[in-house]
Amino acid sequence: MEVLMLAVGLAITAMWTVPSADYQGTVVSVDAEKNKIQTINQEKQETEFEVATNCKIMLNGKEAFLTDMVEGTTVTITIKKQKGKQVAVKILARSAE
Repeated sequence: MEVLMLAVGLAITAMWTVPSADYQGTVVSVDAEKNKIQTINQEKQETEFEVATNCKIMLNGKEAFLTDMVEGTTVTITIKKQKGKQVAVKILARSAE
């Protein structure tokens, strides 16, 4: 019984400590209907991320929406693995201007 309780406790702890990572790139396209953003990094590798519905998005220091992200916008995306997918949970963006 103690072993089971310990295992359950460790599993719950692991759920709350899901690691996140930051990705830097430039917006290639956005599909707001599907909550997806496609980017390209300095190595010219394109990556598509699913955007969490509660994703915090900031553009030039102000709160923004996914639809405000346009081609050429520089982004730093914080991603977390959720249900086996890399999901954007925070996007900090700067206009290309």
